[in-house]
Amino acid sequence: MTRQLAELPWARPDWRPRAQAWIDAQLAGLGLTATGAVDEVKLRPWSAVLRAPTSGGDVYFKANLPALANEPGLTRVLARIDPVHVLPVLAEEPGEGWMLQSDGGPTMRSRLDGHDDLCRWERMLGLYAELQMRASAHAEELLGAGAPDRRPGELRMLFERLVDAERGLPASTETFSGDEHARLGALAGRVEEMAAELDAFGLPLSVDHSDLHAGNVLAPGDTYVFFDWHEAAVTHPFFSMVVAMRWLAHNHGVAAGSPEERRLHDAYLDPWAEFGSVASRRAALDVALRVGTLTRALGWMRVIEDLPAAEQAEWAEYVPGWLRDLWAELERR
Repeated sequence: MTRQLAELPWARPDWRPRAQAWIDAQLAGLGLTATGAVDEVKLRPWSAVLRAPTSGGDVYFKANLPALANEPGLTRVLARIDPVHVLPVLAEEPGEGWMLQSDGGPTMRSRLDGHDDLCRWERMLGLYAELQMRASAHAEELLGAGAPDRRPGELRMLFERLVDAERGLPASTETFSGDEHARLGALAGRVEEMAAELDAFGLPLSVDHSDLHAGNVLAPGDTYVFFDWHEAAVTHPFFSMVVAMRWLAHNHGVAAGSPEERRLHDAYLDPWAEFGSVASRRAALDVALRVGTLTRALGWMRVIEDLPAAEQAEWAEYVPGWLRDLWAELERR
């Protein structure tokens, strides 16, 4: 585990004045004038977001935990790869993990109104897949920008390390008993088998947003723009559909095995047509949805292990929670 913080950065008395001074300096450098007070948009244990009204429209400031401080640099790389569909960075402070971004418009979530929701999702998933295809040629550059390396060949090792590290987390309702922990750890070989099966489909490595849902997508006009890349990793691209499909099931009633699910799967898979038949791509997605829960557990551990003790205790359940979902898939043949 990484060094645990004594307190959240934004809980320190000097943090807000320092952030304000930095925002003011960056706005001046961008030729913008503040037109009102900076206000809080969201404070979470892993990040803080402030909004600054300016002569050029609202500008958003984001600060991350040290473990997630690579987001500005990673976002810059992605915005260069796909400047139309990634919200660019206006300014950054790498040592702090701070960045400024412009107001990219309303979120996709705010524009969902019930009658055409799945059409919007189809369009968004297709554009996201196209972004991933462009990014697949830049995997090494994304790794160099700090994206975690979760390629299929590394998943067994990452699983074993995670199962061991999970023991050190505060107890929660999802915590494994000693017997459960041993049974889970014994499935490392199954993780390796499924990862190899997935890799054999021949899809390229790419970026996985890791938290792809309607709240992390902007919907200005008739296009979609992706932001909030602090959990992103380089791995099998289809892992991005884990969160997307769970969001669709929970918020839109898309049932497993339904025509609606197939329709959304195909909207995402269509841009990958050069990498196999429809049946092959559907099979690859099925495997990815099963083993991809591991990457969610890994992402949560990356956040939680950096938190102060009180926040660790509050959020620790998400690591064993996702591991329990993975366990169920590993035991299903």
